[in-house]
This record gives sequence, structure tokens and C-alpha cells, in this order.
Amino acid sequence: NEHIYILLRDSDRKGKKFNKWETPYIYGNTIIEYDWDGNKKRIIHLDHYGQEILLSEDGKTVYLLTNDYLEGLVPEFWSYDLSIKK
Repeated sequence: NEHIYILLRDSDRKGKKFNKWETPYIYGNTIIEYDWDGNKKRIIHLDHYGQEILLSEDGKTVYLLTNDYLEGLVPEFWSYDLSIKK
């Protein structure tokens, strides 16, 4: 892909901010997009909190996932169209 996407994970499932050492299961809803030269292109704020992101093969969609199965909860995922500039 032409860009790098990084999920900032600093919250619980509901958005309460944590310090890094408070919990190993940290969530986030902000993605920062960089080009391969390290230049920040944009910040994307999502409407759900997750633990991981995956990029579609065509680079047009990012998926936000939870790993809640470790806590006995049902994992969730959401998709976001990256072509929409917010």
C-alpha cells in the first residue's frame, strides 16, 4: 500500500483513557495515516473502539477489530471506507 496506518490504543471499550501500564487490553478509535517517508497525511477518528486494524487488499477499506474472546465476550469488527475524507 502507499500508506501506513497506525491505531492509537489508549482507552477502554467505552473510551475512558488509560495509562500504558494500567491494562494489557487497550482499545483505540484513532488511526494516523503516514506515507512511506514518515509524513503524517491525516488523522481518522472512528466511531467505535477496537484493538487491531486490518487493511483490505485493495487498500480502500480499514477494518477495526476487538479480541474480546479472551475475556469471554463476542469479538466485533467494523469497516471504514478510506476514500471518504473527513
